[in-house]
Amino acid sequence: RDLVRSRGLGDVYKRQMITFMFGTSVINAYETYIPVSIRYEKTDSNGDGVEDSITILYDKTYVTAESVIIPDKIDGMPVTEILPYVFFESQITSIKLPDSLETIGECAFMFCENLKNIEIPESVKYICENAFNSCTAAESITILNPECEIYDSYLTMYQFTGTIYGYENSTAQEYAEKYEYNFSAIDAEPEVTTPVSYTHLRAHETVLDL
Repeated sequence: RDLVRSRGLGDVYKRQMITFMFGTSVINAYETYIPVSIRYEKTDSNGDGVEDSITILYDKTYVTAESVIIPDKIDGMPVTEILPYVFFESQITSIKLPDSLETIGECAFMFCENLKNIEIPESVKYICENAFNSCTAAESITILNPECEIYDSYLTMYQFTGTIYGYENSTAQEYAEKYEYNFSAIDAEPEVTTPVSYTHLRAHETVLDL
């Protein structure tokens, strides 16, 4: 089984062509310090004329945002894709990706130099070219789908110096070993560390009711 597979950019562009057929909308999303809106489009994922999913688009407020949560559903439709360059050069330190997400587009988080820890949900099937290129402050990238298709290039996570977490014999492990990144198995016994207190975050928590 070829665990690390590259995804042609032609597929990404085809999905964009479908996406751009529809108008854009925004919702408010929880952000720790600076109010941020999530710009999105309703998409026809299989070309049958029915809008059945959501793709996330670029918005200028992402550049100065620090902490963003993208909901699993918007208007009752699953959020399935982050288009190319959406968070390019943004100042975000953390992001919560939706459990419905399937695709992280080309250069989606490129030059997010303050992003610390990244957890990619089990639902994600594709991590495209340069998706996490130059995330120089990142300490960890956790890939929960053992068969996630990671674009087969060292540039996908270029200048990443932290640890890739994934399951044993997964695409995450194969990618890490091929390009000489640190890898740690998710089901391995964790190191004993001092618990981190999150008390200071409680005052900022907001429930997003869609």
